[in-house]
Order: sequence, then structure tokens, then C-alpha cells
Amino acid sequence: MNRRQRSKIFLLLGSLLISTSLLAGEHKPSFTFDAKLAYLNDSNVGISDLDTNSGSADTATSYGLSLSASLPISKQFISRFGYDFNDTSYENLSQFDLGLHHAFAELTWKSSLLDANVNVEKFAAQLDGDDYLDLVQVTPSISRLIGNKVYLRGAFTQASKRYEALPARDATNDAYRADVYMLIDNMDRYIAVGIMNSEEDADDAAFDYASLRWNMSYGQTFALASRDMKFKASLSHEGRSYAAVDESMGDYRQDKRMRLRIGADWNVFEHLSLAAHVEHTDIRSNLESAVLDKTVFGLGVNATF
Repeated sequence: MNRRQRSKIFLLLGSLLISTSLLAGEHKPSFTFDAKLAYLNDSNVGISDLDTNSGSADTATSYGLSLSASLPISKQFISRFGYDFNDTSYENLSQFDLGLHHAFAELTWKSSLLDANVNVEKFAAQLDGDDYLDLVQVTPSISRLIGNKVYLRGAFTQASKRYEALPARDATNDAYRADVYMLIDNMDRYIAVGIMNSEEDADDAAFDYASLRWNMSYGQTFALASRDMKFKASLSHEGRSYAAVDESMGDYRQDKRMRLRIGADWNVFEHLSLAAHVEHTDIRSNLESAVLDKTVFGLGVNATF
């Protein structure tokens, strides 16, 4: 997907959102604004997407701002769009400072049988102040809620990646995903399992790969001091098989990537919550530079209006 194709997609979707807003009539839009500030402790700062890590620990501050709008067009059609920015700045290893812009627009059609959705997203990342990655992805999906007990979702995502300084890694990625959510206690708790199969086709065949990822998660909302506490734990495992022999080791590259995350968000006031999380990433590979073992602790405050 080249730049011209991406521009056409956003132009068409933008035109769609403008036209739907004109048709909305009595259906009023709703807006949400979020701001967050966090302190992070990273045991091994790096960029796994580039198969590089420092081997050193560092602390960082992170902040984010987001604005989104939901526009009901009719009883069946809903459009949403928004923009957010996140910035992470390390105390010592500034070469890994990361800024991420993200914009999205989506249209959902609801019926008694299923919901259908088309989502378009654009990500633009800067690494140490320089342009790093431009990514556009389009995701059509279908979902169905069965008796307020089971939620099913299937999706296909086509993504286009462009690396500013590493054109050999420019790639397209096609992914198929299926998720099942089991809802408990009137949706106050859930258990989810999912699987995703993807193939990445890079400009340099050395970066072509096929992957299979499964994930599972558990979430629960409960009262703590008369305020809602949201808890979530998730575990994912991905196996990647690369299509070409890596010249540096004379063999096909194989990765096994595991990520465990546990987090909680406590709504201490109406618009203010405290958040904490711990995330462990373990990447095992026969390519030495891709091996990664890191743990990140985070503590922050979130405001929602």
C-alpha cells in the first residue's frame, strides 16, 4: 500500500465521516478527552521491532493525550474517530525516546444478528526526535454478542509499514484474528482467548516471516473503598518463522516471543484514576541480537472527561 493509496483511503473515510455527520440530524455526537502521566522503570531499554536493546536499565516519564468522538448516525450506524499522542522520555538513554502519533476513524453497523466494523488507523513514530516509522492499517471485522454471556469477534488486518532510515524493513502485513470472550457476573468479569495468524512481506526478503500468536486475558471490575477498581492480566505467545536464511548465522531465523502484563486502574475520583502495571517480555531467538528479557514497572495517573 503506497502513499497515494493511503491518502485515498483517508480521503474517502474523511468524506464518509463528514457526510454521515450531515445526515445525523438529531443524533448528537459525544466526545471524550483523556490525559495520562506515568513513571516507568525499564530493566532493559530497547526497540524489539528493530532487534536491538541496550542491556541497561533506566527510568522514564511518559505522558499521553487523546481526543475521540462518537457519532450515532442512526440506530444501526455509528461512526467514531479520534487522535492521540504518547511520549516516553528516558532519563539517561535518550536515543530510545519514543513519540507516537495515532489517528483513527471507524464505522460500525449493528444488527440483531451481528455487528460489522471497518477501522482505519495511522501511526507515526519518532525515535530520539527523528522520524522512525509510518504505519497504516485497515481492519474490517465482524462480531456477535450471544446472550450477554459470550462475545465473538473475527477480523482481518492489512498493514503497511515504512521505516524512514531502514527502507529494507518496509513491509506489508496481512493478519487474520479470532477472539472469544466469556462474560461473567453481568460483564463485571471476563475471560478471553484469541489466536492470530499473520504474514509479513518486506522489501528485503531477510525480514519476511510468518507468525502464529495466541493470547489469553482475564479482567474484573470490583469495588475498592466504594470506587471501581479495574484489574486485567494478559498473556501472549508468538512464534515467528523467517522465510530466508540469515547470512550472519547461516540458518533460518526462529523467534518465540512471550509477553505477560498485569495492571490495575483505580477510579479514586469521578474523572481521576490511579494506574499501575508490570509487564515482562521474553524473546528467545537463534539470532543473538533479537534476544530480549525485560521487565517494565509503571505507576501513573489518568484523567478522563
